[in-house]
Amino acid sequence: MRRIDIGNPLKILFPDNCIVCKKERFIKDIPLCKDCFVALKKVGGNLCEICGKNIDEDEILCDRCKDKEYFFDYVRSVYYYDKTTSTIIKNFKYYNIKSLSSFISNSLYMKLQEDINFQDVEFITYIPQSFFKSYNRYYNQSFLLAKDLSELTGIPLAENILKQKERIVNQAVLPRFLRERRGEIFYPSKKEFTCFSILIVDDVFTTGKTLSDAARVLKSYFKIDKVLGITFARS
Repeated sequence: MRRIDIGNPLKILFPDNCIVCKKERFIKDIPLCKDCFVALKKVGGNLCEICGKNIDEDEILCDRCKDKEYFFDYVRSVYYYDKTTSTIIKNFKYYNIKSLSSFISNSLYMKLQEDINFQDVEFITYIPQSFFKSYNRYYNQSFLLAKDLSELTGIPLAENILKQKERIVNQAVLPRFLRERRGEIFYPSKKEFTCFSILIVDDVFTTGKTLSDAARVLKSYFKIDKVLGITFARS
């Protein structure tokens, strides 16, 4: 039975408070108090040139990218996945707080602006949801972020070019090693789509399996040369 949407109880009890600690917000459009906002940890340091993982100063690629495990060409994330970013993402995905899309997409936009590797992007797309997820969550958080980012950048949004296969178990409850062993996740939903470079938007980078499989289809079926990715957080 489909659940009844009553919104997020925290939104009702704490409409103007930090989404993490419930203290008063210090800026209206930011869902955090000053302390939690300052505590956000931006991804930085010496990063793998492909997946964005932190690596030793004398390295260029991480072990996975040396072994060419991923199909995407370049991925970057704004923040590390911790208590604060986890709370933001979970409220956005599972508690129907669409207003968080603005904060997250603006964070993604700022990341794009400061990284020259994203300058030649021709289209923006997103990670699709399976029918089961769409039925239970009411909206696709990745689509909302991609739509907002498209409006902020002026880069066209490529809709409905991928579909997700139905899965019995949600990957969020699986341990890391089982996520990595999953088979193919996506398949093309259009017969034709052409561009040189495309940016995939998602909320969090964990194993990289999801973004990589989406990139696999975009490259193998649509013959897209360059597939990039951007996420709000990474583990």
